[in-house]
Amino acid sequence: MNVREEAAQLRELCQGHYESGNLPQAVDLIQECLAIDSDDARTLELNGLIQYSAGRYQDSVDSLESASMAVPLRLAAQVCLAHGYGKLGKLQLSSDLLTELLDTADVPVPLLLQVGIGLDQADRPDLAIRACRQAADKKPNYAQTWYDMGYYIGRCGGPDDEVEQLARKAVELAPDCTRYRVGLAGLLIRNDRSKEAHEFISDFSNDDIRSITCTCCLRRVISVYEQAHDYRRVVVGREHLVLIENSRSSHGPC
Repeated sequence: MNVREEAAQLRELCQGHYESGNLPQAVDLIQECLAIDSDDARTLELNGLIQYSAGRYQDSVDSLESASMAVPLRLAAQVCLAHGYGKLGKLQLSSDLLTELLDTADVPVPLLLQVGIGLDQADRPDLAIRACRQAADKKPNYAQTWYDMGYYIGRCGGPDDEVEQLARKAVELAPDCTRYRVGLAGLLIRNDRSKEAHEFISDFSNDDIRSITCTCCLRRVISVYEQAHDYRRVVVGREHLVLIENSRSSHGPC
């Protein structure tokens, strides 16, 4: 086996670890790949994805930019590069790259939603709505599309009833998704409709409540349970809130 074949085989193994979520192993293996051939474009591209997942945004951008000078980046890598620019404060560059992807016909729905997230982080929720609409045209039964679209419409100052309608559609398509139900309940609470909000969270298990990581959302949920005299869930919610706050205080600011 020559050096190029060895590098390709190792990169394939590294890709498998990365895609399965085994980030520590992927980080180790990509360094071995780079030690064999530090100029291989696809290795640099994969390294960019891995470094982004590890929170090393400058390293990610540097690696992806180097790869792009040798080969066209794959769609996922283009989105990753744009997100990396956003993390480094280069919002216009991030927005420009993501906007170009809106005119690319073969972007799959999950990646389109990542385009939307990046555009929103670049302070372009209006373009994020466009990404969601494209996703809805491609796959109308994908719940996250409708939930994200409602969020961006709200960010653009759209009417609450439209945001609510889209959140309800997401809940209808994915009734077991805690996040969508909590989001819809939060919207109803803000509009003084706590009784309706309770209908969407009244059957939450202890694990469902403990899956809520946003302290603001959790406080709203606890408030609804208090008003509904659902004291068992109030206790579970308060205990979870204390754990979150203690964990964050022990690790410094968020």
